[in-house]
Amino acid sequence: MSTPHAAISWMDDPSYVQTVLPLLDAGVIDAVEWSFDTQWHPTPASAAILSAFGQQDRLYGHGVLLSLLSGVWTQRQETWMQRLAAEVQTRDYVHVSEHIGFMTAGKWIDGAPLPMPLRDDVIAVGVDRLTRLAEVSGKPVGLENLAMALGPQDVHHEAELMQRLLEPVDGFMILDLHNLWCRAVNYGVDLTQLLRSYPLDRVRELHISGGSWDGRFRRDTHDGTVPDDVWAALPTALTLCPDVQLVVLEQEPNSLRSPEAQAAYRDDFTTLRQVLYAG
Repeated sequence: MSTPHAAISWMDDPSYVQTVLPLLDAGVIDAVEWSFDTQWHPTPASAAILSAFGQQDRLYGHGVLLSLLSGVWTQRQETWMQRLAAEVQTRDYVHVSEHIGFMTAGKWIDGAPLPMPLRDDVIAVGVDRLTRLAEVSGKPVGLENLAMALGPQDVHHEAELMQRLLEPVDGFMILDLHNLWCRAVNYGVDLTQLLRSYPLDRVRELHISGGSWDGRFRRDTHDGTVPDDVWAALPTALTLCPDVQLVVLEQEPNSLRSPEAQAAYRDDFTTLRQVLYAG
């Protein structure tokens, strides 16, 4: 197994660019993930960075706004696919991914991804959407696990739902360790046992991030440093997922306004590289 890339989730934001510029200058960022649908037309400076990594086959596409499991295919989603078709002609992605849940319903068109139950009709919708995604992108397609769960069934059924959605399209999985930890903490489940329930042979990408607490409820808000428990789980995940290509450090720009927060982000990235290159 080759060492996975130490990667960042690029944000077209001045505070984020200021944060990662020393890492770019040092040449320690192996790969970049770009959430293309948050800004279909990035600034010229960001576009140049994305193109540079794309030319090295180290650019990975990640969608957040498709709402893959919404029951009705809408014009909004059709437009999203049309934009994706243009996007993959502009930049060369290794693969393209989305989240396993849904975020639009009726007049509600935006929000955090929410889970869906383990049902045959849900699987049929998801396979249809993934098939469209593969046809339009011309790339391998994958799904990321969620942090939000509406009850214990969501926690225990997502792994099977993931497998049944991905198998018909030979898709891959993004395993977000902070998302998984949120569910383990919020529902009193052993993290390693929950991890082992997923189709780990399909995992091609890991995500790590921080978040916040709402009382005793853990939220995946991407606005802090990576918790110790997530760092502790990373070596286990790497061992159990032999085909991981990259590990992505995520953090929202609005939490990187101060020099102290920017330095803490760079420290997290240094720790990530140390974990990956420890062997």
